[in-house]
Amino acid sequence: MLNFNDGKTTVPEILSILIISLSVLISTALNPVVYRYSTSRPPSLASFLFRVLSLVDLATCILLPLHVFSTALHSDPHPELLPELYVCVDPGRWNCMRLHVSVYEKIRSIIVLALILSSLFVTSVLAICRWIQIVYPFKKLSFRGVTALLIGGLLVPVSCRDTACSTIIVERSG
Repeated sequence: MLNFNDGKTTVPEILSILIISLSVLISTALNPVVYRYSTSRPPSLASFLFRVLSLVDLATCILLPLHVFSTALHSDPHPELLPELYVCVDPGRWNCMRLHVSVYEKIRSIIVLALILSSLFVTSVLAICRWIQIVYPFKKLSFRGVTALLIGGLLVPVSCRDTACSTIIVERSG
């Protein structure tokens, strides 16, 4: 049951839903344009990173709303009243964590986390590579090194998702 404000719809809720929907639609429409433009340019590290960023952003714009709506529609309206199913830090449905999660939900949340982090990380790597090329104009950056940095930087937070990080959060909240 999707119930944000006990049946009352306010203007900020409507505006925030409208802004998020428009930004997702615009981003979904423009990411193929960015990919097409970066493939038409001569091969370089910047065009490679722009292609990766546009593909990751497109996947995020498609999968993230599906994940959010699916989670919101299948969540309990008052999880704080179900202590055998949830651990709650504060009262309210968004401050609770489900105790027993299916493998499908874990895999889905790991994929969404990887997509969100990869957009941020690819943008950071793009900015760092641009900075290095501005400060050291004759330094040649290798595709292999940047690709290893991208893969390594994404594996650390994603592998931390269901192991030690979740245990630390549950121990601190309880």
